[in-house]
Amino acid sequence: MNNFLAILLLMISTQISAQLNCSSVKELNQSKFKYDSSELNKWYNSSNKKIKAIGIAFHGLNARPSMMNPLIDILNKNGVHVLRGALRGHRGSLEEMEVVNREQLLLDVSGVYCLARKKADKLGLPLVYIGHSLGGLIIYDLAQTKKIKIDKAILFAPSFKLHWHLNLFSFIFNIKDSWSLPSRNLPQYRSQDVCTFAAYRTLMESINLFNPKALDTSTLILMDPRDELVDYDAIVKMIKEKNLKNWQMVSVDTNETTHKKIYHHLAFNQACFGTKEWHRIQKIMENFLWTENGRK
Repeated sequence: MNNFLAILLLMISTQISAQLNCSSVKELNQSKFKYDSSELNKWYNSSNKKIKAIGIAFHGLNARPSMMNPLIDILNKNGVHVLRGALRGHRGSLEEMEVVNREQLLLDVSGVYCLARKKADKLGLPLVYIGHSLGGLIIYDLAQTKKIKIDKAILFAPSFKLHWHLNLFSFIFNIKDSWSLPSRNLPQYRSQDVCTFAAYRTLMESINLFNPKALDTSTLILMDPRDELVDYDAIVKMIKEKNLKNWQMVSVDTNETTHKKIYHHLAFNQACFGTKEWHRIQKIMENFLWTENGRK
């Protein structure tokens, strides 16, 4: 049954993707919902005289798009213009999160990708991607249904593989879309105080369809091995078994976080890592971006 559902979802998303045309794509907003204007799609341009690349940034599940700003700052300092994307249901409206589905998220990512792709092609620059958790997964979901080109990807705790015990309860997300669970994310980072079953289901559907070879690009994964949600060891095993030679897995440490409580899955700014580790991560990112295949 699960295999049949996965195949059906793939067929549906392929049909949706085939209808998109990057030459005429526009930002896809739903005006009937009330949004937080600071959390919508937004360009962050580098002040460097020499622009080296165009970037795309996507946030995690029930996370504010603006939580990606510290990572965008690193890219900006390195001469990268970045388009920060906002997934439907994460733009300030709980009502939107109650009705969100995977096909809508793919349209959101397609729209952002096309806008960034057009700018990269116009300027003759590479396109890089940066994402956290669901934001690391969703670009691979798009790549399953639409041929896209990303030159390099930097992923923080991408939700490719969840710990086995979390998968045991995924069936409950089919009960009622508007039902929700309290969010464990910190208030300053979360989009809503709760996360709806509809939003959780979109994540699980993307995980079930995940194929690491859907996007053939140099990939850097930065992740705390003690992540409470994503299974670090399972991703390491997948990289080895799938012979993903262009992938690098780098362990990071969140022990020096300045938050009152350690959340190992929260790994995207200086407060999450502490000053020393944050500086190390910046250097790792810079080396990956500007060396051949992400390696010295």
